[in-house]
Amino acid sequence: MTRETQRPLRADAERNRRLIMETADRMFARRGAAVTLNEIAREAGIGVGTVYRRFPDLQALIDALFTERFTTFLDLAAAAEAQPDPGQALRQYLLQAAGWRARDRALDVILGHASIEAGPISRIGFGLDRAPAAHTSAMTGAQIRRTWPEPAAQQGQGHARDPEGPAGRAPGLS
Repeated sequence: MTRETQRPLRADAERNRRLIMETADRMFARRGAAVTLNEIAREAGIGVGTVYRRFPDLQALIDALFTERFTTFLDLAAAAEAQPDPGQALRQYLLQAAGWRARDRALDVILGHASIEAGPISRIGFGLDRAPAAHTSAMTGAQIRRTWPEPAAQQGQGHARDPEGPAGRAPGLS
């Protein structure tokens, strides 16, 4: 039975799960990935058995933290999608994601150590390849042109023939 099909945790078990994740988060931010489940249990003030019951190994804990982080990015994208102007939607998403990223000191460790083949990335990656197409298919032609102007519109900037501008840079960023 997977975590998604299990019944909800008891209130005390959920509190312990959150405590373990929050403690690991703080420790990853301070020390990187060089922490053990025993150290997390000690710092959280709970028994080692409680930690291992929720997370059989450090990888399972990192993957749970990754899933939580990825869900936050998806929530930010969903909130930005409500913007009628795609440029404003992108701006809103990037600003919120950058602000959140600046506050999340453990994110580098979590992203750098999340399982790729068997972990959460493999389970949630199914929709990532469709996201840009799904977004642009819902846009009107005028919205697309406002967001990605034709290269001819860039003539005054000297990049009319090369939409990426000099040395592969986006127009207006040279």
